[in-house]
Amino acid sequence: MTDHTDAQLDVLRRKMRERGKELPPTVAKLARAVLGESDADLSHEECLAAIPTYVNAEMAGEHIAKKFPRVKRHLDTCEECSAQYTELLQVTLAEQAGAILVPSAIPSPNLDFLLQPIKLPDFVLRQAIQILRTISSAPLPDLASIAEVIFERIDALGGKFVLQPGLARQLALDSGELSEATVTLALTYAATQRIVKSLTPEQIDASLAENRLQAQIEDMAIAAAREIQVGTSQAKCLAQEYARHICADPAELRALVRQYQQ
Repeated sequence: MTDHTDAQLDVLRRKMRERGKELPPTVAKLARAVLGESDADLSHEECLAAIPTYVNAEMAGEHIAKKFPRVKRHLDTCEECSAQYTELLQVTLAEQAGAILVPSAIPSPNLDFLLQPIKLPDFVLRQAIQILRTISSAPLPDLASIAEVIFERIDALGGKFVLQPGLARQLALDSGELSEATVTLALTYAATQRIVKSLTPEQIDASLAENRLQAQIEDMAIAAAREIQVGTSQAKCLAQEYARHICADPAELRALVRQYQQ
């Protein structure tokens, strides 16, 4: 982040502390998540699930305390999770040093997800996280909390969610702009809804065979962005990343579409 952006965030955090009690509970929760001030403790399960990503980031030289503050705080106080983290870190370091032999054979892909129902909100959240990790250098906020508010609002409006200026001012504490995470989640949800309603598994296979699936999904994502009133330049960037990530696993996309059309 630039110094200017950090200063803006400090101002917003101060407003949040001063005016937090005036906001509706869901809006206050979202604001804390966007500003990186979520006060919820991390459970053991959440921490254990985050450890592989935490270790990979540490091995890549990233600022893990800044990027994963809740995980870092939990590891500092929990012996059980800290032991799991230490074990994985040691294995990763040994593997990097060549002390562990990695099998040359390519393992069979794990298709367990095909046997389990795919929840649309979970799918959308995973895609949004991947997109934000690609396009943003800033630490990710508490996306699960942001997603909860966004998805509830979309459901309440029957899927006709629009990123209106008034909503932007409220959720961004009068800064006038919605956060990048909020826009990404909203667009990803709208685009995925459009896909599961418009494409069949057979159409996905045909487009894949003709090498036009990614372009087709990008067009659908841009149309969804236009529908919820995302700005043109931002919509183009997000649609490109959305299409790239979602096409990286066509088997899961096919399974999601098949499930929602049964």
